Formats: sequence, structure tokens, C-alpha cells
Amino acid sequence: MLFEFKLPDVGEGITEGEIVRWRVSEGEMVKEDQVLAEVQTDKAVVELPSPVAGKVKRLLAEEGDVVAVGTVLVTIDCGQSATKQLETEPLPQREGKTEVSNGEHRPSSREPAGPAPERKVEQLTENQLRSGVPLAVPSVRRLARELKVDLREVAGTGKHGRITEEDVRRYAQAREQLAARQKQASVQVHKPGQQPVQVMRTTEAAATAEAVAERMALRGIRREMARNMKRAVVTIAHCTGFDEADATGLIRMRESMQEAAAEKGLRLTYLPFITKAVLFALKKHPLFNATFNEERDEILFNREINIGIAVDTPQGLMVPVIAQAGRKSIIELARDIQRLSEKAREQKLTLQELQGGTFTISNIGSIGGMWATPLIQPPQVAILGVHKIYKKPVVKEDPLEGDQVVIRQVIGLSLSFDHRIIDGAQSARFMQDVIRYIENPHLMLLEAR
Repeated sequence: MLFEFKLPDVGEGITEGEIVRWRVSEGEMVKEDQVLAEVQTDKAVVELPSPVAGKVKRLLAEEGDVVAVGTVLVTIDCGQSATKQLETEPLPQREGKTEVSNGEHRPSSREPAGPAPERKVEQLTENQLRSGVPLAVPSVRRLARELKVDLREVAGTGKHGRITEEDVRRYAQAREQLAARQKQASVQVHKPGQQPVQVMRTTEAAATAEAVAERMALRGIRREMARNMKRAVVTIAHCTGFDEADATGLIRMRESMQEAAAEKGLRLTYLPFITKAVLFALKKHPLFNATFNEERDEILFNREINIGIAVDTPQGLMVPVIAQAGRKSIIELARDIQRLSEKAREQKLTLQELQGGTFTISNIGSIGGMWATPLIQPPQVAILGVHKIYKKPVVKEDPLEGDQVVIRQVIGLSLSFDHRIIDGAQSARFMQDVIRYIENPHLMLLEAR
């Protein structure tokens, strides 16, 4: 009997997956439950076990291929006469076993598989709705096909990120406007009696096949990050405010706590203190911890504060989430940041550790960045960029001795917010509260959690 093993729904509501690595080869004998392949979804790498024992007849996909759920991946000869198709069941979710990989993989010469069969949105769980899969009703999918729009690149503004007809039309309109601007970027240069010669004002026109040293397809976490950033730019009315805080007192407090933290096995950085300052500000300004449902024109105020921490890894940016961060002390925040950062770099984050963020902090200053405009992750409404600490001459006001110029340690802050939801005055008030706690870190110790 010949089994056709299909790519299953691995329990996260996915519609496609990338073949990261084959663990078997054609002609090899496999046992029941032996791992056949490793497949990467939008964020997680899962192992696919064989449901039967037998001989691998044919591998129908190559490493690096992106295939739809339900696609036959491998055929296995069980040694019987009949031919049977394997009924694919969702794989059980194993807590702590599903790990996230942000690795880059070699380019594939194959084109990605076609669109997966439509799934009923009503059957998806909340976790599945948060997994980044494009969700849309059949009428929206038909409209997308008519307008030649890839739903994977559309930012869903409906409930749980569901894509609406308005989202599709807005994306198509933005695409047309971009094409028009690109067309205007070319000019016609010709003289009388000569054929027009088109001069393109793009670097791409000058690139030839000989000039390209290597082509690398976006795969895995980098591909998903590229899509998310595009969604953020198209959907959100970004506005960024810049400010500075005197971090001299914060530096002294951190130094005084280093020894105690080391005894607990922690490497105490500035980020836990800044995170705590942000938490105090978020409690005072809950709008910045909200999410926006554009389909219903609703602002959803979240009960918990779940802080996403952007982590730089060799393979790409990842944003693990500190759940219920508003209930944690500085030391507890430091422990979570250290643990999640290490797991991100080791590619061991679970899906649960990547979901549910309500506000994000991007610590660009840890590698020396002076200023940046961070992009908001929808449906969140704000993100804080933290920049390098540097020495700067500042004026110290003293009513008795007069103004004095002194050298202080200053940290740069940039707050990007969704201007549809938050106005400039609200942004300034929020930032001033963050600065207040950074400049007076002893205030954060008045409240243990």
C-alpha cells in the first residue's frame, strides 16, 4: 500500500509551510513516528513524524520549497497491494516542544506553492487567529483574486486581524499609486530624427545578470518580517516623536544593583529599568497599551500589559513577549528579558512566547544606534525606540548659584504612535512620564511590582 503523506495543519492555523530539512531520503526504510522532515511555518519549526512504517518511495518537495497545507510531501510504500491516501489530521500541540527558528535557508529554484484551500474562520482558535495567517471570508478572497492581490501582503484591520474588502481595495489602490510614481520616475530623452531612448532613474535598470553576485530568496522569519513591515507602513498612520532623558541617576542605580543581580545569575542591563519606566507610563496612559480594530472602529483596551522586546539575532529580528509584564519587578523583568533573548538567539522560542504583545520596546542603543523611527506592529498602536547613552553638556538650573553647564549621561528616546488613535499632545504626555521615571529611578522602587 502506498501512503501519500500530506503537509498537515500543525495546530497553529497555518495555510503553508517551508521545508527546512528532510530527515529521510528516497529508498530509506522508516519506522512509525520517525521524523520525516522539519517544516517552518510563519514562526515555528515543527517536526513531521511518519504515521506508518515502510520504504520512502519519493520526496515531492525540496528543501526551501514553500508548500500549502494538504500538499503531498512524500510517498511511503508499506508493502501492500492497495494504494491509499493518508488522511491528514492536525498534529497535537506539545507545550514547550514547538520551537521557533529564525534561520535563513538556501534559495530554491521552485516557485512557492499555490494558494491553500480556504479555511473557515469560525473554526479557528484565538491563538490561530494571532499566528499571522491571512484570514478572509470567501467574498474577500474572490475580490483579492479579481484585483490580483496577494492576501499574505495585506494588513487585516478586522477582528483578530481579519482582512476586509476595504483592506484589499486600499492595498490595490496603494499599489497603483506606487506604480504611477515609478512610471513618472522614467523620462523620455530623444533628439529629432532619432528613436526615443528611455532612461530609468533606478539602480535596478543598471543591474545586469553579471553584476549580481548571488540571489537569496526571503525565507522563514525574514520573509514574515518583511511582510509585517510592509503591512505596518501601508496600514498605520505613523508619527514619531523624539526626546532625551538624563540617565545619570539610572546608571548609578544599575551599578549599585549589579552585585546583587549577579548573585541571582543575572546580567543587569539598562533595559529592565527602562521597561519598568514604560510600564508605569502605560498604567497611567492605557491608550498606549490598546489595540485598534479598524473594521469596527473600536479601540480595545487590554487588561494585561504584555511587552514585546525586539531581539537582534544573526538570522533576523525577533520580538518575544513578556506576558503580564505590568505585574513584575525590575529583577523579574531582567530575568525574563535575559531568558527570552537567549532563547531567541538559540532559536528555541515557543509560539506562546511570540504572541499577545500589546506594546513593543526596540533597544537600538544596545548596538550604538543614535536615532531611529521604529515601526509599529499592528494591531498595536505604539512602539518605543531606546537609543544609545552618551555624554552631553547640559544646563543645570540652580536658583541659588545660577545656571551651570555640566556633563550628563543622556539617553535618546523615539516614540512612534498611530496618529489615527493617538494625537501629539497625548504622545508628549506619555513620553514625559517615561522620562520622569528614567531621570528619577528611585521612584520605580516605591512600587515593588
